[in-house]
Amino acid sequence: MEKKLIGCPVCIEHKKYSRNALLFNLGLVCDARTKTCALEPIVKKLSVYLTTLELESGFISNEESKQKLLPILSTLLEELNVTGACTLPIDDSNTIHLKLIEQRKDPLVVQEYDVPVFTKNKDHFIKSQWDLTTQQILPFVDGYRHIQKISAEADVELNLVRIAVQNLLYYEVVTLVSIFQYSNVYCTTPKVQNLIDKKCLQDECIHYVRMSYKELDERLENDPNIVVCWK
Repeated sequence: MEKKLIGCPVCIEHKKYSRNALLFNLGLVCDARTKTCALEPIVKKLSVYLTTLELESGFISNEESKQKLLPILSTLLEELNVTGACTLPIDDSNTIHLKLIEQRKDPLVVQEYDVPVFTKNKDHFIKSQWDLTTQQILPFVDGYRHIQKISAEADVELNLVRIAVQNLLYYEVVTLVSIFQYSNVYCTTPKVQNLIDKKCLQDECIHYVRMSYKELDERLENDPNIVVCWK
């Protein structure tokens, strides 16, 4: 079977080495059809780790410490294959941290008339993990406001809002839907049958569309097109 090799050759020049240089190449052997974009940073980072270890303690050139390489690399390979991440202490002062990063498709270009909608419960997100612009616009992402409206109400420049939402799209935190217009005509697709058949989907739908009295008051105050009839 054909294989693909990803390597990162390293040359450390110093007069203490034979021929005044230490050469090594860390590589991963993969199936020829494997997409290696996510693996390349792993190889580069691990090469940097090994270079640092060599410069600090002669880890690779020393025959005694060199014997530890095989079990270390075997453990790294096993944990990366199983969990996609690895934290492995080498000695008292050095620990290897590696993680496979999922390669995602480039997100769609965000337009000012697009409406971002959360794909997950936004209460579960930790705001401090996002940049300041995203933190500022998150409260205004409600599946109703479009990008231009979010920009105006959050007092954030339009292009910055588009970039922030595009970043959320990349991580599949939000999706984009068309702006709601009262002049449009909407109809269901055959998938509406799923809502009829699945109780869990019904509960999720109710949980998502419901709003508090405070939210309703704000919506009524800001949108003259909404009329509420009490029975």
